[in-house]
Amino acid sequence: MIYFPITDPTLIFFVVLLIILFAPIIMGKLRIPHIIGMVLAGVVIGQYGLDILERDDSFELFGHVGLYYIMFLAGLEMDMEGVKRNSRRFLVFGLLTCLVPLGLTYLMAISLLHYTPTASFLLGCIMASNTLIAYPIIGRYGLQRHPSVALSVGSSMIIA
Repeated sequence: MIYFPITDPTLIFFVVLLIILFAPIIMGKLRIPHIIGMVLAGVVIGQYGLDILERDDSFELFGHVGLYYIMFLAGLEMDMEGVKRNSRRFLVFGLLTCLVPLGLTYLMAISLLHYTPTASFLLGCIMASNTLIAYPIIGRYGLQRHPSVALSVGSSMIIA
């Protein structure tokens, strides 16, 4: 009888909730940011790790919820008056950090790697993505009020 990968949605949800409960506790004792524990747990239980869980639509949901949670935490600590004052800077920085890597990667993939335009665009999209995964580390060091952090968080929120 084969028990893995788990395909029952209820059991998948249960395992994911166990990870959400225990990963922060274990990572806290190791003094590692909690989000890193979540990512490592996902790699270990996924199809390229121990193949415990079968990937389904719930993982997309948890991924989006996790992203929104990090943005929510970052937004709680932002100065909203500063956001209003600097919204143009956030937009310009966000567009530059998205469009410049996208354009350069697209051109390099076509000219140097001889990829198709579709493959080059996909590779450019990968290079142009922004993430706030390092934000908990910034918060641990008390740097969340620094202007460059506010610029980066604000631009990631606008672009996402």
